[in-house]
Order: sequence, then structure tokens, then C-alpha cells
Amino acid sequence: MNLLKLLCAIVVIFSAGAGTYSLLTIRRPQFSLAGLIGHSWLLGCASVSLMMWMGGWVCSGKSLVTLVGMGALALALAGGNILRRKTLFPGARQKPTALTFILTAILALQLTVVFWIQSQQAFGWDGLLMWEIKARFAFFNGGVVPLTYFSDPLQITSHQDYPLLLPLTETWVYRCLGAPDQYWVRFIFPFFYLSAVLLTFDGVMRLTGSKMASLGSAMLLFFIPMVLTNSEGGFGSGYCDFPLAVFYLACTVELLRFFQNGTLDSLPLLAATSGLLLWIKQDGMVLWLCFMLATTLAIFIHKRPFSILAWLAFPAVLIKAAMLVFFHLVHTHNRTDFSPMTLSVLKQNADRTLPILHYLGSEWISFERWGLTWIVFFLMVLYFSITKRWKIAVPLLLLGLLPQFIFSFTYLFSSMQPYTRHITSSISRLLLQSALVILPAMGMVLASADRPQNRT
Repeated sequence: MNLLKLLCAIVVIFSAGAGTYSLLTIRRPQFSLAGLIGHSWLLGCASVSLMMWMGGWVCSGKSLVTLVGMGALALALAGGNILRRKTLFPGARQKPTALTFILTAILALQLTVVFWIQSQQAFGWDGLLMWEIKARFAFFNGGVVPLTYFSDPLQITSHQDYPLLLPLTETWVYRCLGAPDQYWVRFIFPFFYLSAVLLTFDGVMRLTGSKMASLGSAMLLFFIPMVLTNSEGGFGSGYCDFPLAVFYLACTVELLRFFQNGTLDSLPLLAATSGLLLWIKQDGMVLWLCFMLATTLAIFIHKRPFSILAWLAFPAVLIKAAMLVFFHLVHTHNRTDFSPMTLSVLKQNADRTLPILHYLGSEWISFERWGLTWIVFFLMVLYFSITKRWKIAVPLLLLGLLPQFIFSFTYLFSSMQPYTRHITSSISRLLLQSALVILPAMGMVLASADRPQNRT
């Protein structure tokens, strides 16, 4: 019975996401199943969590569940009407070869293993005490996080000012289950992994037209040890870092298309996915700024109007402003592990610079956590630079590497004692947030060994 209830909750999420995706891509004449399903989970989690948050101001309990269900149905009906008028992306109709069949079988096996791993693992520490705890409080309050929670000094360690996409998605599942059952709610996390696989496949297919490269790059996600790690923010740990990385991947594949050929036929989709980075975790602000910087460069290269930036920024500004107002009204306690970012603090802690860079470099070559991920990343940047494919090399640096240096810079202001404890407890998760950028880039490398067929 719980399995059936879980499936119902997941279907509602996918339905809301599919409708939202169709509405956001109304200008695209074609669609692919991989892109539709991959985006549907991400946008579905966003839609359901936002409806839970906004609906919670006017109702709770069964009324809130009904409201969210009706909202998801309305989105699905509107999106379905749009989808019927579109044609299937031509690349999806390529005749399968023996190699693509084998790669597809391996990819399916990997996904099966991912779901099996999740069934054997419990949430990590932060997954329980920072994210799931909010969902548990909300469940026992009719699906609404109690306003007293945000101002309770006893809950300050749970970071009361963190965004609510993940907790409210978990709350939705709990309300559908009828109980805050951690065993069943954890099965939402492999769907973020599935989304990453499908978005990589769809993105590389649109960039290169090579099905072999698309399948090969999607398979590589399985070989990033950090992704499969439970205790440090991996896909099944209950942390927000991997979901944030998947949203960032969705932004990356669209932006790489813009860099490559100036195509920007999904501006609303790109604005929505980039803006939602701020609805997942506060770290999303850094990723969003790097994304906007890279987008500015692409606009300059292709001589597009800079007014595009205003449209792209609007969802992010709206979400951030809404959260700031909300947290102010409920008198949220802002726990911070950082000193004020002033020039005097910077001068005082300047001697931390070399140790921080040492930790960053050591993380790049940590085979236990990353395997060859970052070594391959730097080799790819070198390859694209040598071959003068600057429209790939530069965005890779801006989207993949720049966030890491910004995150590392913040350790100069860490108030933890010793500050190195702050670094060792978080740097792996911070790198994970931009690690999936490597997947579409690897797809473009693999495509050089396969004859391009259909690009869009």
C-alpha cells in the first residue's frame, strides 16, 4: 500500500513538471522524451514545493493536498495540449546500432543499481537534521512548516533560513503516505540521478547529434565516487547538494547550446531552472552568479540584446525577494558560520589563502572521492583550448571551476575554530555542486569519434 501511495505522489510530481516544462518550451517545435522526463522531475519538485509553500498560507491538511493535486492536474492538462502540437526530436528516431543497444543496457543496469543502493542506505546527518526535520515538522502541522519553527532558538542548528524545495517535496510525499516514513521518502532521490542521466543524454544529443556520445557521457555519472557516497552529500544522502548539481546541469546544457550556435529557443526554461537554484540551497546564489556571468559572455559573443539578462534574472530575483520577506516576517534566526565579510577580516585571515588552495588541490586529486573526475576535467579544458574551441573551454571554466574558487574564498571568513574543520566538512559537497558540468563536455569529446548526425 505504501508503494502505491509513493507512486501516486511521484506521478503528481512528474505530471506537474511535464506541464510546466511544456509551458516553458512552448516556442520549441520539437521535444525529446529524455528532455521531457529529465526536466519534469526537477520542475515538478519545484512546482509542488512552491504550491505547498504558497498554499500553506491559506489551508492545510487534506485541503492542501487537494489544492496541490488540482494545481498539478491543471499544469498537466495545459502542458499536454501544447505537447500534442509538437513533433519528436529527429535524433530520437535514429536507428539503433549494436553499440548503442549495449550502452543503453549498461545504463539501465546502472539505474537499477542506483535504486538498489538507495534501498540499502539511510539519510546522512545533515539530510536528517537540516532537511528532513523540516518535512517532519510540516507533516505534523498539516503539511505546513510551523511558523514557530523559524523563530525557535533551539532549532538554529537546522539552518532555519535555508530554502524549502527539498523539505516541502518530502512533505508532499509524507502527506501522500499518511506518515513521515523515511524508508519510502528516500526513494525520491534516485529520480534526481535519473534526471541527471536524461538531461545529459538530451543535452549531448542536441549539441552533437551523436547517440553514442550521449549514452557514453550519461553513463559516466555512475563513475563519480562522490555521487554514490552516502555520508558526504551523495545522491542518496538526503542532502541538497546533488539535487542542486542536477538543476545546475540543466542550466549548463542549455547554455552550452547558446554558446555553440546562438540558439536560445527556451529562454523561459533557462530562466526558470537557473532561478530555482536559489530555491534549493543558499549556495545556489554562487552558482547562479557564475551562470549569469557565462550567459553575459555568450550574449556578447553572439551579439544578442542584453535585455535577455533581465528576463533571465527575473525568476531568481522574485524567489530571493519572496524568501527574504518571508524569513523576515517569521523572525527567522540566521545562523552563520562566517564572520562579516569586511576588509579587516580579510586582512586578518589572509594567511589562510595557501592552506585553502592546498585543500582545494588535494580535493581535486582525491581518488577516493572523485576518481579521475577533476583530472579529466582539466584535460578536457586543455584539449578544447588547444583545438581553439573557446566556446566550450571558457564556459567550462566559468561554470565548473569559478564556483569552486568563490566557495574557497569564503573560507577566509570562516568563524569555525579551527577553520580547517569547516573546509574538510564541506569542500567535497561544494565541488559536487558544479561537478556534473563535466558530463556534457565529455559528450562533446566522445562525439569527435562519432559522426555527427542531427544538431538542434
